[in-house]
Amino acid sequence: MFIKKALLGAALSLLAFTNTYAQKTDFCDAVSAILKDGPNEFKNIRHPDAERSGGNGLVYKSNINVPGSIISRFVASMGLFYEGALKQAPTTDLIKPEYDRIIAELNSCLVPKGYVMRSVPNYIKGLESFKKIMFMPDFKATSPPVGHITLEVDYNKDSKQYTLILYIFQK
Repeated sequence: MFIKKALLGAALSLLAFTNTYAQKTDFCDAVSAILKDGPNEFKNIRHPDAERSGGNGLVYKSNINVPGSIISRFVASMGLFYEGALKQAPTTDLIKPEYDRIIAELNSCLVPKGYVMRSVPNYIKGLESFKKIMFMPDFKATSPPVGHITLEVDYNKDSKQYTLILYIFQK
């Protein structure tokens, strides 16, 4: 009887732990789950086996996706970070509404958690109106959050596509 109760308790604990990092359907929940696992090197939400990338980094498959992501992965190259492509389009007019929506969602999700939004100019020709958006911990807070987030728009000459990319950094 005692063993059955102990096994049941262990199974319920494992289930609760697994559900913490299961696929999130809410944008803010997914971003928060990724940030939360940063100090653990994203070990709960990335595949344990790395693949070699074209450069000097390693790429891990992601076990969690931010809703709306086309593709996502974890990259270990001068630090460890989550990279998720949120939208691709042939024109900036098609990217702009999603860019504005994601900024608003990140703002409503992260500012209450002690993050501060900053922006820097985008110097890529044709993308000047898409500033690089950063959410950094407010170090004046008594218990600053970990990690930081950037949102960027990039252009790939080969595919002739603009891509909205979300990065979530471990530190």
